[in-house]
Amino acid sequence: MKVEQGWLPEQTDQAVELYEQAFGRKLAVAIPARSKRLALLREVMDPDYAFTINLEGQLVAMVGYQNKQGGLTARFTLGALISHLGCLRGIRA
Repeated sequence: MKVEQGWLPEQTDQAVELYEQAFGRKLAVAIPARSKRLALLREVMDPDYAFTINLEGQLVAMVGYQNKQGGLTARFTLGALISHLGCLRGIRA
């Protein structure tokens, strides 16, 4: 088991899936389509603001944080929502 800051680019899908497991039901209220949630998360999650646990090359746990410089989901903005969902749905979300 290895604790690291961030994740490798090839582990992005694993990081997104971990986030989806933790917060997907909450996000589904605003973004019902799982595929759209995952695409948005791929874009907005910043590995510089996460610590991860890797086991045999697999990302198995993650914790995100924020500070004055940014955060794991600090790029989760209205602009990102509109970009992925369209104007009306982005604003609704």
